Order: sequence, then structure tokens, then C-alpha cells
Amino acid sequence: MKKITGLVLFVTILIATASFAETYSDDMYTDEPKTASSKETFLAALYANDSSLETRFDYKRDFDPGSLIAGFGAIWHENNKKYDMYDLMAGMESEALTTGLRFALGIKGLLGDAKKADLDGDLLALGFLVSASYDLPEMITPIPTQVYASFCMAPGPLCYQDSKSYRDVNAGMDFYIIERAAIVLRYKYLRVHFDESVSNWRFSDESVFLGFKLKF
Repeated sequence: MKKITGLVLFVTILIATASFAETYSDDMYTDEPKTASSKETFLAALYANDSSLETRFDYKRDFDPGSLIAGFGAIWHENNKKYDMYDLMAGMESEALTTGLRFALGIKGLLGDAKKADLDGDLLALGFLVSASYDLPEMITPIPTQVYASFCMAPGPLCYQDSKSYRDVNAGMDFYIIERAAIVLRYKYLRVHFDESVSNWRFSDESVFLGFKLKF
């Protein structure tokens, strides 16, 4: 029953994320021209190292007094352990405290599996997401640079399949060498606690990536 509930929950997140983004991408007031407060941005990113590949596709819609954010991500890793992770994210972002500093709150649906030797665990979870980003002032760096960090946690009641808990940490810097393209240095840590069916395996991994990000 828990596995079925988790699968239904993940599909619900997928449908809700798509519907939420579509709602705000439609012009609800066709007689009024778009302004800066209703700007849309699409982001595509690709990160890699010697054993992992990660990709993300994100959507952002600015409107007063904040922004809608939604996206999809995937990571594939193969070394002494192998795992595939996929996520769907939706949330709200707003500038706070000072110019260029933004905070976001949202949810993230997670699906994946991890393998090592005779261990094989399946992940299905719903996590709470918090993130922050900051555009560095020109006096600090001559290249437009954004630093960011995020944290996601899925407690036991929101974990399904073989998983008991999940958390991840992401941090990085985007160096915009041209207006709509950035070179990215990125750090990622993730940890999954699997249940007794996978010998209470506490799976974890951390990686440093180099990649690029495009804005449309």
C-alpha cells in the first residue's frame, strides 16, 4: 500500500507541476502587454565529472511580488556504486533583505535507485526544499556571478519504496561569461537511508561538477 501511495503521490506532483507552470505561462490578460514583472525564463544546464552526469531544465515566471519556479532534474552515476536519480520541483521565490538576494521554498518529488555489490534500493519520496541565491556585486567580481545553495529533506512519512529518509545539499557558482550563458562550478551531496529490505543501507555520495547553463 505504501508503494502504491508513493507512486500516486509522485504522479500527482508531475501533473501539478506541469499545470502550475502552464497556468502562469498563459496570458490571463491578453489586452495588457507583458511587463518586466511577468517575464519568463527557461534554463537548461548540463554538469559532469569523471563518473557522473547531471542535467536540469527549469522554468521561472516573474510576477509581483515574487516568482514561480518549476523544473526537472536527473543525475546518473557509475563507479564503485551506481545510481540514477530524477526529481520534479515546484516552488516560489522572492527577493529579500537586500538587492540580489533571493530565497525560495518548495517541494521536490524524487524517484531513483542505487546499487552497490549485492545491495539494490529503490527511492520514491517527497521532499521539502529551501534555497538561496545571491548576485555578487560588480565591485567583488568583474564577471557577473551568482552563488547559490539549496537543501532538500524528505522525512520518513514521505518516503516510499525501500527508502526511509532522504536529504541532499547543492551549492555552486555561475560565471556568466556572456549574457545568457554561464560556466558552472557545482557541489552536490546526497544521502538515502534504505530500510531493512536493503539491510538498512545508508547510501551517500558527494561530487564536484563542472558544466554550463543556458538562459532562454
